[in-house]
Amino acid sequence: MKTNEQNKSPEADYVIDLTKLHGSGEFPCPGCGNEISPKDDKDKNYQILQPQVEDGTNEVTSILIQCRCKKTLRLKCRRKNKIF
Repeated sequence: MKTNEQNKSPEADYVIDLTKLHGSGEFPCPGCGNEISPKDDKDKNYQILQPQVEDGTNEVTSILIQCRCKKTLRLKCRRKNKIF
């Protein structure tokens, strides 16, 4: 996994903007097509690697996960000062 020196956070293979999804937040992994859902058993379909928080607020702005196919996905989850 590469590291972005500017913000010291790992780069992802794919970026998914959760604010643009419809439904319950499920989406297919762009690497393998595996459906990733907030309701999934995390140990089976994906693993949470790193939440990213906004400096000074402790608000989660994105989460880095790894699909079972080993691709990393950065889930952007902030919209107009609201966390999803």
